[in-house]
Amino acid sequence: MADSRYVHTFPVEDAECDGTICTGELILDYGELAGFPWPSVALAFTWPDASQSGNYYYTVYPVFDHLFQGFLWGLGYASLYEAPAAIIVSDETTSGDYDTVYIDGDFDQDLVEEKAARKGDELTGSDIFDSAWGDTPDGFWDLSTSMLTWIADGENPPPGVAVLYSNVATPDSGRLLTFVSDAETHGTNVASMIAAQSVITETC
Repeated sequence: MADSRYVHTFPVEDAECDGTICTGELILDYGELAGFPWPSVALAFTWPDASQSGNYYYTVYPVFDHLFQGFLWGLGYASLYEAPAAIIVSDETTSGDYDTVYIDGDFDQDLVEEKAARKGDELTGSDIFDSAWGDTPDGFWDLSTSMLTWIADGENPPPGVAVLYSNVATPDSGRLLTFVSDAETHGTNVASMIAAQSVITETC
């Protein structure tokens, strides 16, 4: 009913940080830099300057449905460049122990406003519209960025992988993330109907 998405991270280079906010250019689509016949996409982003080591990693959100919805709604670089949401990974408790993830769920290049995902508080999303689809946020998420389920700690392989394969490499801390998503939702919808036994407790 749900599936796991793994995504590698890259070091953030040449970021400028002032103790409160960091600013840096992140490559969201390597395009021609990687030999593909389309232009690369590199944009400036801001995020909280909360790293204990001063070193950040970044990547892009791996769920296509999130990018597609952002494109349909005309949100920022999802609409302009068809580029997925940027992610920043930070070590906010202990230097070198990457424990916090920020996702630019609304494609506005500002991760300062985004809810941090970390162990014990893994769900994230973006509040973009009000209940009438106006441009005023109303406190409810309109666009989900699913659930963060694992950040590489430098000591363990990805969960469950060692059961399937031998000699599994252990990624360095912060260099691999796992999200669980249910973008298509069919399985979840069917399972919830079975569990509810067609009993409706809320009125519309």
